Amino acid sequence: MVAAALPLLVCALLIAGPVYGAETRSAWQEEWEKTVAAANREGQVTIYTQGSKQYLFDRFQEAYPGIKIISTFGATGAQMASRIMAERRAEKYLADIYYVGAETHITILYPAKVLDPLPGALILPEVKDESKWFQGKHHYADPEGKYSFMFEGTVSGDIAYNTKLVKPGEITSYWDLLSPKWKDKIVAFDPRGSGHSTTAFWFLYSHEPLGPDFLRRLFLEAGLTLSRDFRQPVDWLSAGKDLLCYACQGVEEGHSQGLPVDTLTHPLKEGTYLAPRGSVVALINRAPHPNAARVFINWLLAREGQSAFQKMNALEGSGADSLRVDIAKGDVPPSYRRQEGAGYFIQDVTERIRRLPQMRKLIDELLAERERRKN
Repeated sequence: MVAAALPLLVCALLIAGPVYGAETRSAWQEEWEKTVAAANREGQVTIYTQGSKQYLFDRFQEAYPGIKIISTFGATGAQMASRIMAERRAEKYLADIYYVGAETHITILYPAKVLDPLPGALILPEVKDESKWFQGKHHYADPEGKYSFMFEGTVSGDIAYNTKLVKPGEITSYWDLLSPKWKDKIVAFDPRGSGHSTTAFWFLYSHEPLGPDFLRRLFLEAGLTLSRDFRQPVDWLSAGKDLLCYACQGVEEGHSQGLPVDTLTHPLKEGTYLAPRGSVVALINRAPHPNAARVFINWLLAREGQSAFQKMNALEGSGADSLRVDIAKGDVPPSYRRQEGAGYFIQDVTERIRRLPQMRKLIDELLAERERRKN
């Protein structure tokens, strides 16, 4: 009797499996279709961002013509975050999405409880599937790991060189920067403000194989020069006044213009960090267009959106590598592209912000010590 029932049980299980799978697929599809329909009724999504992202936004409009993008952008993330806070104090809730660098997410919007949790807004299976992302997980900038999604993991590429006077193979480790041949020939953008240079120096300061002792020797032995002019370090590098440049901007542009400057592309022994730069996105709570915001977030983090993101940066000449690992990387310049087997680190943004005053204090002390030695 039991033996006779087994074939029937097996058949029932085989039938139930595919049916269950179909129900699971139709569940997310139904949710997605309802969300898109509601978003089309809302008619727009308002995105607060830093700088124009027209190419990316145009690709979204092509995919979802019923949802108009209203972009409000400023020169800095701090400017945009301050604007959101001022609007909310006036009881105006205009922003749907905040798409700027990590720092203002953590220092302004997160403490003010302005952000909505993001995981519940992710609908598309290809976005929710963490195996599609670097290190097999989603990366968030905020302490709770659920508000500010980091989707860019561009190799820092912080060491640039004069192509006529330096051979790339001469530098295989950060410690090589302390060689006497580079003494007083290394320039860097001043890291005591904010932005990319701050992140780059934080890596030197906090990364265990390097640390404060490395910074001390870089300033006092190698004679590192700091500049507060964005263009000046590249000018000095191309003229041969300096041979190496750390955390400098405009190297790719200078190289494309025929200047004798380029960025090291090979990984160094100590590894390097991946920079999210301005590619951190969050949902603003009490948003006027919540469904349109969810559609944009899902599109942006899907393969289509991340491919468009990489293409946009390639067209702008800046280069960017998405943290998605299942998309083509042909648009990513070699100096920005992650390589198999290299050691990469994603910085703890909250820890960096908390301890930055210590790093800046050390740099001030080192510069003062250097002046005393000169005198």
